[in-house]
Amino acid sequence: MINITKWPTEEILGNGLAYYNTALKALTDPILRQNLDAELIDGAIIGRDVELGAAVTVEKGAVILGQTKILRGRVEAGAVVVNCVAQSLQAKSGSLLFLIEQLNEQPIASKRGQLLTDVIILDENIVRKVRLDLRMDAPLDKETVLVNGKPMTVGELVALSHFDTPYPNGSSSTQFRRALRECSLDELFGQVDILTRFEGNPILEPILDHPWESKMVYNAAVIRLDGVTYIVYRAFGDDHLSCLGLAWSGDGMHIDGRLLHPIFTPQTAYELPERAVQQTRPREKGGCEDPRLTLIGDRIYMTYSAYNNVLQIALASISKEDFITLPQTAEANMSTRWTRHGPLFPGLLDRNSILFPEKIGGQYVLLRRSMFEGKYDITITFSDSLETPWPGDFETIMSVRPDMWDSERVGAGAQVLKTRRGWLLIYHGVGLKRGRRAYMLGTALLDLDDPRKVIYRSLDPIFTPKEDYELYGWAPTVVFTNGVAARTKDANEIIEEEDEIMVYYGGGDRVIGVAWAKLSDLLPKSI
Repeated sequence: MINITKWPTEEILGNGLAYYNTALKALTDPILRQNLDAELIDGAIIGRDVELGAAVTVEKGAVILGQTKILRGRVEAGAVVVNCVAQSLQAKSGSLLFLIEQLNEQPIASKRGQLLTDVIILDENIVRKVRLDLRMDAPLDKETVLVNGKPMTVGELVALSHFDTPYPNGSSSTQFRRALRECSLDELFGQVDILTRFEGNPILEPILDHPWESKMVYNAAVIRLDGVTYIVYRAFGDDHLSCLGLAWSGDGMHIDGRLLHPIFTPQTAYELPERAVQQTRPREKGGCEDPRLTLIGDRIYMTYSAYNNVLQIALASISKEDFITLPQTAEANMSTRWTRHGPLFPGLLDRNSILFPEKIGGQYVLLRRSMFEGKYDITITFSDSLETPWPGDFETIMSVRPDMWDSERVGAGAQVLKTRRGWLLIYHGVGLKRGRRAYMLGTALLDLDDPRKVIYRSLDPIFTPKEDYELYGWAPTVVFTNGVAARTKDANEIIEEEDEIMVYYGGGDRVIGVAWAKLSDLLPKSI
């Protein structure tokens, strides 16, 4: 007897009708049911590894196989579902659903005669999920779909699904799926994020026709000035050198304008690696990465990662007046508006830098992640002056926590916000979630007078990847923030308990989204 659970993906996609018919035979063939590791339950074939929520209805004559996990929905008689993971699934009679992966609440619905499947591919170093809607008898190399603006045959997609890449985490398409399907329903769908996503996410995406931002836009700094939220985002294009673009929004969600050219490009020796070094880097060649913005007096200071031969922190500034008029500034004059102050800690491997908006104890304060001796902790440094370089000494204030959501690394995320209870820090942590290595967000509260003191740190993440634009991309399973703003307050105004905090984040290191929560929801009332 042929074990159809061992059929490779290309055979199933190339002959879905045969697979479907063989699966249905298990309704009357006990030997085939045993071969499929399934049993007949109330007239339906259910695999032994299948997990179904209480809100799932299975009709007599349905077939559900493999490591399928469904929270709610209906599987009709004559429908075949194999290795699918979804919160809401409606499988119609006469359809085959194979390797569907939908972690958010988007409902999945099939129709008669349809083969519905998700293919995870690596294309131009970007992990993409492509949903195929095929006829069951569709030939493998004739059906085409549009992927990132170019047509591909199903055969080409299947070839791209056999990937093995050292980043992130030595992942392949098979490993990606296997880890997920081994999680329980509770692990998959039980986590409730504190932040509410904007239904129009992502708010910024790459523009194929702009060579400087054709591949990725992500990790945006934000600052709210005179009722307008300005978004300074990291852009990555055809040359694989990062630069910074600008968009703005009146309500913080809908984009009102976006410049056609960058506002900050790598120009100096500490931002541009030597050509020979660039040629040895297949992914990120260098440039200006991951900005954060802080208003001090009448100037906006930007810390960013300057990536020449080493990744280090650099500082630049611009007057508030010049910054607000950047949308009307000619591209040729952009560089004249900025003052480059240089590296803060020359030659030191460092990133995730956040400058506080005011002096504390007569000194300027910077959070950073000094990657010293292989450690990935949040550290703090003080300086009497903003001029570079700064003193190189630092003190660790937040370390990774074994066996928790931030067990691998932590880093300062968005700029700190001043509240009456302390400095609010939205930070990122890396750990395992839903069977995958993930970048997630958490909250911390630092003492107003001594930010070395951590008053509070969230035991659980407040935001985890679950949307497709967060789960797939240049770096899959990532939400990463560089900027926050109060919905109705300008920079440096004190945040009150009922103020909504808008968190801008990179999803999958490829697009930008926004989500929000009240301050009172981000911190426990007891602190």
